[in-house]
Amino acid sequence: MRNTFLLLVLSFVFACDGPADKSIFEPLTAEELKTEIDKDTLFEQTYKIVKLKRDSILTDEIAEAKWGELTYRQVYNLLSFASDTAYFGPIQENYKQDWKVKYDPILNEVDSISNHWKKYRDDNLMSQYVAIELVKLDKEYYTYNKAVKNVNLGFKMTPLKGRVEQMTFSYLIKAKLD
Repeated sequence: MRNTFLLLVLSFVFACDGPADKSIFEPLTAEELKTEIDKDTLFEQTYKIVKLKRDSILTDEIAEAKWGELTYRQVYNLLSFASDTAYFGPIQENYKQDWKVKYDPILNEVDSISNHWKKYRDDNLMSQYVAIELVKLDKEYYTYNKAVKNVNLGFKMTPLKGRVEQMTFSYLIKAKLD
């Protein structure tokens, strides 16, 4: 009888909810927080994440109705599981190997194609075929406020490798701000 009573009292004591079993909408006191952090330091990060989400996202009654049953312990268990490298490490290595087998040949092809076009661009630069010089710069101003009305540019194009039949180029004029 005495053992049964002792067992009943102990089960009642251990069945009581701890601070980690509170809803995430109830902030923990400093003492409760210290108790949980002393048990496991990961709880500090858990509380910071919950506090950030509670203060920024979970601010209305709809969110409380939807997430009200979620406890600090459930969030802690999720974060503990997500950061478990013993479980996820081999899975991640397996994914890395699969990715390497599937995509490394494609990456090598992409590098080869990229190198080909870089070489083509460098071999066919316009500056190898034509020299362009600015030879004329005329500015027309408004009479009433002396602002620039029109700019006339003249370019001299000199072929460097034989005759050039047709050429187009563009230029951009940017205002110099004081």
